[in-house]
Amino acid sequence: MNIEGLASGLLGNSFVDTSRKALRPFRDLLNSYYPLEPNVTAAILDLRHLTRVVRKGCPLYHENDPITFFTVMNLGTAFDFKTTGRDARQILSLKRSGEPLCLDSFFKGKAAHGVRAITDVEVIDVSRPDFEDLLDRFPVVHAALTRHLCAETRRLKSWLTNVGRNDSYARVANFLCEFASRCAEEPCEAFSFPLKQEQLGDILGLTAVHINRTLAKLVADGVIERGKGWIQIRDWPQLSATAGHVS
Repeated sequence: MNIEGLASGLLGNSFVDTSRKALRPFRDLLNSYYPLEPNVTAAILDLRHLTRVVRKGCPLYHENDPITFFTVMNLGTAFDFKTTGRDARQILSLKRSGEPLCLDSFFKGKAAHGVRAITDVEVIDVSRPDFEDLLDRFPVVHAALTRHLCAETRRLKSWLTNVGRNDSYARVANFLCEFASRCAEEPCEAFSFPLKQEQLGDILGLTAVHINRTLAKLVADGVIERGKGWIQIRDWPQLSATAGHVS
């Protein structure tokens, strides 16, 4: 079946994209782990792909969905999550431009968790056979993805420790340090913060009310400033010390 035919089972609106620009963020991510030769870069950018647009709050993958594509975030922010038998949600990680979705599930062929859009997102879908062929031809791509998966595992361990052993003030501080390190050019630069308090609570194991009070205390203490959809860290040393954050 051609790539257009495979698109029928995907969530969101898909269209065939012939632009070589779409996979640049993914190329840049791999290049941050291993320098890529020009022929490898060309092979990545030339992959046949679909561009899929998914609206804010909508699912990109459900748990146990078949993984028929290698999917990469292009624009926007999404999160991985699992739910308990009582339908309580735990957000496991955030996904941003260039990062693969369900990478840990790709070779198993079935999504181990759900993925949902925080903002309007655009993702790139490459068919499984085409991407497996890329891995066979260029082992450096496989090696770079392995390093990325190791980085995700380290981040997940940090999140687990933060939720399990820190109080609410330190939990929020730790998360803001980690989020700012990924999103801002400089530690004290204002950055977009699309997460709602309910979503932040599902990351940190706190209620939305508790999140609101903790953010208000961070503002009152002069550590952060915030507005609708943005946060600025005013006192990075204090926030980092509170969080026990290691960059």
